[in-house]
Amino acid sequence: MALPRFLLRQLSQPQGLLGSLVALLLNKGNATQNESTIAALELQPDHAVLDVGFGGGVSFHALLAACKEGKVCGVEISEDMVARANKRWRAQIEAGRMEIQAGGADSLPWSDGTFDRILTVNTLYFWPDLDAGLADMVRVLKPGGRFVASVTPAELLTRVGFDTMGFRTDGPEQHADACRRAGFATVETRATHDGKQSVLIICDAPG
Repeated sequence: MALPRFLLRQLSQPQGLLGSLVALLLNKGNATQNESTIAALELQPDHAVLDVGFGGGVSFHALLAACKEGKVCGVEISEDMVARANKRWRAQIEAGRMEIQAGGADSLPWSDGTFDRILTVNTLYFWPDLDAGLADMVRVLKPGGRFVASVTPAELLTRVGFDTMGFRTDGPEQHADACRRAGFATVETRATHDGKQSVLIICDAPG
């Protein structure tokens, strides 16, 4: 069953009062996928980690707990979600444990080789230029760093109406092929078994 167009727009870029509600729903709906994605990152206490398209920020608790000596960063296209995160995590930001930025995946505001790990959950469909975005993931990763994306099967994306909004409805293998084109040294796909048939794409940067 296709979702209403206004709701599909909010999924891609939560805004306003409805966006705040969508953020809560995203936190609940993506919880299992986030757990699987974070586990696949194999985080170490001193890692610098980036969540691309963090939405409601459901990942931040676990990332901060795992990277006690490192730094947790987030980038999000929705300015409302950026403002929400800056307010919610103000103490951690002021302590230098976190950094929140507004921006897109293909123009990350960080220097080359900044991060040990990068994750993104259910966002690749919305990136305007997938190849450019993935190339920027490679750019900001340290040598041997890891990028993990969680994606939903193409048939489900089509069923809820992503194609009617012009959003990408590629399947996991197509996304994996795009990661290979971007220059990752290894690319693996793995089912999450979370009831949604979502798939992890686990990519390691060249060493």
